[in-house]
Amino acid sequence: MQQLSDELVEARGRISTNEEKDLLKEYSELLNFYRDGLQLWRYQLDFPFLSSELKGCIYVGQDVEPIVIKYRLTTKTHIYKPTGQQWKSIDEDSITIIWRNADDQLRIISGLMER
Repeated sequence: MQQLSDELVEARGRISTNEEKDLLKEYSELLNFYRDGLQLWRYQLDFPFLSSELKGCIYVGQDVEPIVIKYRLTTKTHIYKPTGQQWKSIDEDSITIIWRNADDQLRIISGLMER
């Protein structure tokens, strides 16, 4: 992901045609999908200690909330019993929605490259 990001930054200075500009835009969108998927994956790995209820779920922290909104992911509300504090989660399968979007984006890029 970092390599793709670096290459996109470098490519911005070398764009000379509208086709290249369109391709860069689509690759940038692909990078956004990858970033969102990575963020969910990190939360899936890093936050299962919060509650046994998180098994099969991803905790919706402040870094994940924009992703939930962007992809209209369904959340579940939970109550942390010792404090009564509410928190939200999404199903761990929500990551597949983002990966499907990335796959679709790759098809768009392939189509642009075939022109």
